[in-house]
Amino acid sequence: MKPQLVKRLTPILILLLGACSYSFRSDVTAFHTLGIPSGQSVAIVPMNPDRIESLEFKSYAGLIATKLRQYGYKVTDGENPELIVGFDVKMNDGREKIESRPSTRGHFAHAWHLGYGRGWGYWGSFHGDPFYDTHDKLVARTVYHTELHLEIRKYEGDKLFEGRTEADARSNDLPKIMPLMVEAMFTEFPGPSGVTRPVVIKRDRGE
Repeated sequence: MKPQLVKRLTPILILLLGACSYSFRSDVTAFHTLGIPSGQSVAIVPMNPDRIESLEFKSYAGLIATKLRQYGYKVTDGENPELIVGFDVKMNDGREKIESRPSTRGHFAHAWHLGYGRGWGYWGSFHGDPFYDTHDKLVARTVYHTELHLEIRKYEGDKLFEGRTEADARSNDLPKIMPLMVEAMFTEFPGPSGVTRPVVIKRDRGE
């Protein structure tokens, strides 16, 4: 492919690739006195006793167990573990959120102008067309505020870690959101104590 054509195609390819991925944004807050993991045994339980038999929460516990193992902990169902890991999940009923969003039609038209318009002579057809509308749009959408709470305490009772992940999601499909919430919680775990930090997780649309 000729270098000149590659240069013209680049803006459009960037737009197309951007449409195939998304970012999950959350805020993670932690307070802890955790030391370096040294292979301690841990048991994972819901904070709400009514959910101990919940298959849904057992699935979420599996996600947390996978991350704990990656940090060197030994997850067990046996008696007298060294640490108890408790967790809870909350999602509200949704609220309307108004946000300003750049016009994608305008961006595509601009990319067309850079990539094809000058070379193929079609640029004049876009003037005055709504396709070339570059004004930002006010968009109303429903978001669902989701929180994942995580605690780690000694079997004898002393609390060592208290963390919270918060995110506004466009979907109320909690089983789909939970892997992202757990990944955010364990990003650079345990993280600085007494700090709220943003965590951004990039994913392909198909994931």
